[in-house]
Amino acid sequence: MEKYEQMIKQMAENSEPQLDAKKTALICVDLVNDGSDDNGFFKKVLNFDISLIQKIEPNVIKLIEACKKDSIPIIGVQAIYDFSYIPVSMKERFEAMGIKGGLSPKGSLGAEIIPKIKNIGVDLILVKSYYSSFSPGKTFGYKPGNKEIENYMKLSSDKDDIITREKKKTMLDYFKEAQIIPQDIDSHLDNGGVVSLDCYLKSKGIDTLIICGASTHVCVDSTISGASERGYKIFVPIDAIAAEGIPGEGYERHFVYLSNQGMFKAELTSTERLIKAIEKFSNNSDKEVK
Repeated sequence: MEKYEQMIKQMAENSEPQLDAKKTALICVDLVNDGSDDNGFFKKVLNFDISLIQKIEPNVIKLIEACKKDSIPIIGVQAIYDFSYIPVSMKERFEAMGIKGGLSPKGSLGAEIIPKIKNIGVDLILVKSYYSSFSPGKTFGYKPGNKEIENYMKLSSDKDDIITREKKKTMLDYFKEAQIIPQDIDSHLDNGGVVSLDCYLKSKGIDTLIICGASTHVCVDSTISGASERGYKIFVPIDAIAAEGIPGEGYERHFVYLSNQGMFKAELTSTERLIKAIEKFSNNSDKEVK
C-alpha cells in the first residue's frame, strides 16, 4: 500500500493544473449521509471506517466555494441504490454481499446529500441508480428548487404505484426523459425538466472536469471512466477523494485505484493547486478585460 500511496503523492506534487474556468465543472460524487455520517449505513450497518470520507469534506467545501466564486458549474451527485431502481445485476451483487433492500433508499435521510454541501448550494443535482454519473438510462439531473422533483424525492419507492396511478412521474420516468436532448437546456431545467450529465455539460461548453467525492474504487472510478471515454480532461484532487476503510483491508483499494486513475485517465493534483489554477485564470481574465 505504501508504494501506491507514495506514487499518488508524487503525481500530485508534479501536477501544475492549467484550466479554463469557463469550460470547467466540478462534480461531487456521492457525498451522502449514508456514506459520510456516523449514523449512516456504511458505518452503522457495514462497520466501515468512514474517517477518510469525513476528512475530505473541508477540501470539497473549499473547492465548491472557489468554483462558485468563478461561476464554475457544480454538480452534486446523489446515489439512490434502492432495489426498485438499480439494475438486476447490481441487485444480485448487493444481495451476495448481504445488503438487503439496497443502499441510500429514496426518501431516507441516508440518501440525502450531506448538509455542508446542500447549504452552500449546487447548480445541478444528479440522481443516479448505477455507479457512474454518466450511466445512460439510470441517471437524471435537475435544477435545485424544482419542487415537484424535490417533493417526490422525499417519498419512499413504495409510493411509486400510487404516483403512477395519479399519472405523475417516477424515477423510472425521469431516467427515460433524461435521455431526450431538449433544444434549450437552461429553459428546460427552469421549467422543471431533467437532463443527462453529458448533455448538461456539453450545453455549457464544458470540456474539463474536477471530480471529487467517494468512493474512490467504485463510483468515483466509474465516473472518471465515463468522463474519460467521453473525452473530458479530468483533474482529481487526491485530498478531496476518499473511500471507506474495509475491515481487514483498510484503504488499499483507495490507493490502488487512485494510482491507476492517475496513470491512465486523469491528472492527480491537490485542492490547493486547483484553487490556485482557478484564481490564476480569473486574474488573467481580469487583466485582459482591463
